[in-house]
Amino acid sequence: AVVQEVAEVLGGLVYVNLIKPGHPAIFGTWPFVSDLRTGAMSGGSGEQAVLMAACG
Repeated sequence: AVVQEVAEVLGGLVYVNLIKPGHPAIFGTWPFVSDLRTGAMSGGSGEQAVLMAACG
């Protein structure tokens, strides 16, 4: 999950750099866990805390 977060952010940074080379951008993630049954965000879960600690 963390590797995918980093890959998505890097993809966004590449996109920004393609549109406007040298433009400043912030590297940041917003990891969240979704309930596989409903697709809704599962905030406050144990998995959420682990992801926030790993990405933060």
